[in-house]
Amino acid sequence: MTTESDGVPRILLRYSLTDEEVRAYFRASAARQQHAVFWPKLSWMAYLGAFPVGLFGASLAIAFGIDPHAFGGLVAALVGLGYICGYYITLMVAQRFRKRLAAALDHPERHEEKAVEITQNGFSQAGSSYQTTFSWNLVQALTSYDTILVLWTSVMSGLIVPRRVLTPNEETSLLALAAHHIGAKA
Repeated sequence: MTTESDGVPRILLRYSLTDEEVRAYFRASAARQQHAVFWPKLSWMAYLGAFPVGLFGASLAIAFGIDPHAFGGLVAALVGLGYICGYYITLMVAQRFRKRLAAALDHPERHEEKAVEITQNGFSQAGSSYQTTFSWNLVQALTSYDTILVLWTSVMSGLIVPRRVLTPNEETSLLALAAHHIGAKA
């Protein structure tokens, strides 16, 4: 239901998410995390961080009088050990993520009805046990999918709006509001 007061569109929605909409959101969130700016920065940090570690290791080798050839073998052994540890840490993190994802999919509040209000100032969402409000300057992007629209408030989370609950006018108003407020950030 869309109302207008003083020429500013206001969109009021009540809905509960279907299983397919939640799965679409999790797919979108995973894809967004993989393409986030954070990962290239992290890889550069790791790459450039190797230089100070190497210099520190070389200075230790000189300080303790370690043969340079033995030092190369030590570095190779430590790199191999780091690779093995990183592999098992990645497996443990993936298992924890799967458990958290399964818990989120089984959460009882996932199917409860939500009330969402989208205005010129931002949006709010309320359920039986919570209420959140975001201003437009906290919204990073709006992504459109076949069944949902997502207003991203961080790399991993955002407001899910099912397209099935929006009339064509409401969807147009929402996209116009997002384009106006998000602008170059999207």
